[in-house]
Amino acid sequence: MAKTLYLSIKKTIGIDRIFSTADVDDLKEMTSGALKEELSRLSKKGQIQRVAYGLYIIPSGKLSEDELNDMFIRYRYLGYGKRVSGFFYGEGYIGSLLNRPTPSSGLEIVSNKVTSGKKIIYQYGRKIVLRRPYVRVTASNVQLVSFLTYLSQVSPADLKKNYTLLANHVRENHLSAPEATELLSSFPGKTARTLLSSGLYKLMWKH
Repeated sequence: MAKTLYLSIKKTIGIDRIFSTADVDDLKEMTSGALKEELSRLSKKGQIQRVAYGLYIIPSGKLSEDELNDMFIRYRYLGYGKRVSGFFYGEGYIGSLLNRPTPSSGLEIVSNKVTSGKKIIYQYGRKIVLRRPYVRVTASNVQLVSFLTYLSQVSPADLKKNYTLLANHVRENHLSAPEATELLSSFPGKTARTLLSSGLYKLMWKH
């Protein structure tokens, strides 16, 4: 049974991809307790690796410790696949638009997993600032919510520097003016003012 479960995980999740018991509980017909027992056996045999409580990976042996830690942080706070729960904040947001690696310092994340306004944690020696979102993050709104969140705190200088990148992002992701208007009441007043004065709001009508 353990071998069959391993092959199902390998085929469905893949190698070097973090997964939880919830991600695989529908792969085989077994109780929650039996599933945990089988995952524990696979871990002891070395076929899967336990990353954290309830989180595992089928390792290729090619991931560095930093890469694994980065993957864990993304899985825990940003989500996985269609289960989107957060995004990078501040300069990390701009870095994500440029497909840059996760910053080793100054990492800030907005996530549904955060219940208070702001807290600081240390994960694998990295300082991470976690913030609660103004609007609950989903797969369907993450592009717009992250964009508005960036505008809620951006300085005039940074807005000018990153304007072309942001404008292209609006066009490529078809960010909608009506949808933005519906969300703006949940954001600080500065957000709407910045959106209007920058000219980005006009672009949101042109697609």
